[in-house]
Amino acid sequence: YSFQLLDMTHARPKIIDFNTADNFRLLDFGKPIRGSPSSSSGFEQHEGIQFQVSYPRNWTKETVPLVKYTGLQSVPEVAFYVPNKNVEVTISTERPGNIPLSKYFLQEVTSLQDAVSGYVFIDSGESSLGSLPAKKLLYTSDMIEGGTTYGRMKTMELVSIHKGISYFFVYRADESDFQKYLPVVQEMINSLVFKRI
Repeated sequence: YSFQLLDMTHARPKIIDFNTADNFRLLDFGKPIRGSPSSSSGFEQHEGIQFQVSYPRNWTKETVPLVKYTGLQSVPEVAFYVPNKNVEVTISTERPGNIPLSKYFLQEVTSLQDAVSGYVFIDSGESSLGSLPAKKLLYTSDMIEGGTTYGRMKTMELVSIHKGISYFFVYRADESDFQKYLPVVQEMINSLVFKRI
């Protein structure tokens, strides 16, 4: 049987299929080691229209995400999250026109400062998204449900532009879980391949 449940953590409906055992597997990476999981059998491939990316097989993929975590206007293309945890990766895109990445990134940072509750800047700098140069932002924010703050999230956002399309790679997790999942998220970042369209 299948039916919808509302996950208040991410404010989006989920379809639960009780005929598949994978829905009941709990994810526990334990203490991650560099490159873990590293074999191709530990990852699935997501084929998007403009990019492809690998993601851990035991994460849930959502191809029509209902939330975006960017300050600027963007369209969420895909989201991956750890079941029963506040750990999520969302990839969004937009067509900003002919704008330098540095200027676009500053607009994104300003938008986030104005829009995110409890925003606290940690760091920013140069990075990469797959084979593309990118700008990186690290910050923390409040987790709010029903008007009540119940914790803190840590977010890493990578922004890049390729052939007139901007890419936002947003990794969000409970502050206490952020480092734990970072090695796997880094593998996802490294796996991104942008298509020629």
